[in-house]
Amino acid sequence: MKTKQCENPGCDRPPFEYKNPRKKFHDIHCKNQAAYIYKQQNYSWEVEMQKARWKNIEILEFLLKDGHSRISLEQLKIMRFNFNAAHIPHTDEQNRSVFKYGNIAMCIISKNECELFYTKKI
Repeated sequence: MKTKQCENPGCDRPPFEYKNPRKKFHDIHCKNQAAYIYKQQNYSWEVEMQKARWKNIEILEFLLKDGHSRISLEQLKIMRFNFNAAHIPHTDEQNRSVFKYGNIAMCIISKNECELFYTKKI
């Protein structure tokens, strides 16, 4: 049988035997690891923003479940909320900026306060 080196840059296992000449990796683990390494090298900013958005969603869900619908922006900073990881806001009926994080919306009420609420499910 023929052998081939794994195309995963993070794989240190010996070459593998193959029947199909199009096979590039040892197994699914090597394939996933190669995709992760590629994404980290070529799209690192997007990966960091996605992690920050998930962290923001966790913070907002915690606050709403704890009964906090209004919170200061300073308190969000203390909780390590990342304001740079927001999508482009849309405006509501009162012409206020509303940022969506999952099924939670954050409406900027004043210079230092925001209101949190669940968005309507469609």
